[in-house]
Amino acid sequence: MLRHPFVPLLSLACLLAAGCAGTRAQPPGARAPDAPHPGTIALHHAWNGSTQTLRAQDFPASFTFRCIDARGEPAERARAAWCVPVVEIESVSVDAAGHAVAPADAVQIDSTAYGPGHRFLDHTRLMRDGRPPV
Repeated sequence: MLRHPFVPLLSLACLLAAGCAGTRAQPPGARAPDAPHPGTIALHHAWNGSTQTLRAQDFPASFTFRCIDARGEPAERARAAWCVPVVEIESVSVDAAGHAVAPADAVQIDSTAYGPGHRFLDHTRLMRDGRPPV
């Protein structure tokens, strides 16, 4: 039988590569689920160009983090394999005619959440029927 000193190392490398092939890579900005939030979230309002600074501690973890479990599925922070903190939100609020208005007057609000380094996390849309209540 032909023995070569690199065969065991090659076999180990193949096993490790195969085992890691099914593991989802953490995106940039991901951290341990129990790691603290950087502290603030910049909320950019498109209707007037302003930026509001929100304290992350004033909101639930479901708002301030996007977490994923070991299978790559969205998860609560307590069951997550890793989380990405939300550090920036872009909000676009419009009236029924599609004109930019304050969120209180909007019939549609689009919000895009970003992690560190302006990394896209998710996008949500809130729709209201007719004119919002005063």
